[in-house]
Amino acid sequence: QAVDDPADLAQLLDALPRVAAPLLDAAPRQEGFRETAWWEQTRREIVQDVQDSLRALDQLRGEYVPSQYEQAFGLLGEPALVVEDPENGDSLRVRGFIDRVDRAPDGKVRIIDYKTGGPWGFTARAFKEGKKLQIALYARAAEALGLGQVADGYYWHVRHSAWHLEKAGKADWFCLARAGPQDAIADALAYSWEAVRAVRAGQFAPKAPEDGCPDYCPAAGFCWHFDPRGW
Repeated sequence: QAVDDPADLAQLLDALPRVAAPLLDAAPRQEGFRETAWWEQTRREIVQDVQDSLRALDQLRGEYVPSQYEQAFGLLGEPALVVEDPENGDSLRVRGFIDRVDRAPDGKVRIIDYKTGGPWGFTARAFKEGKKLQIALYARAAEALGLGQVADGYYWHVRHSAWHLEKAGKADWFCLARAGPQDAIADALAYSWEAVRAVRAGQFAPKAPEDGCPDYCPAAGFCWHFDPRGW
């Protein structure tokens, strides 16, 4: 947003230090952490990670051009995504921000969702089991907002300059369980309704994930089901 042409890599790399400096200067106060001697090194690493991601994303850009950033739905005056349940006459509303929307010359849309964590949990099995729903829900929201028909998209892991299925076929971009974007969206909506119905039914009993519990779980110190992830 600080450059004239968001598809020009040189402009983006030139603008990065100017954009990053005030944000990183304010980070200790805004995020509430103590500024140690190591912070200077961390700042450099953050900027380097973004530089690497800008270069990598440019190589994958193809015919797509960045169009919207942090596109709201259900917030800031934008309509929410309303998901209907035709069988029961019910509906649910979803709101959030789409990190990035790219557009091709023919009007097709690509959704990119930035992640600061690693890509390890973004497996074929996780997609098949409905554990990664954001991209598909964002795609449905983008279409509901009239941004265009979604034809592509991926989770982008900034620290690793990698997208979530880099080692898989690019055709399997959304959900390996089914064939394409619209099927992936349908799967995500179905999994969303499963979650809503479970909440309404009071199904809150703790259950350790198959790959172990994350150490950041707020119940880690007292939950009798806590099973830490192995190495």
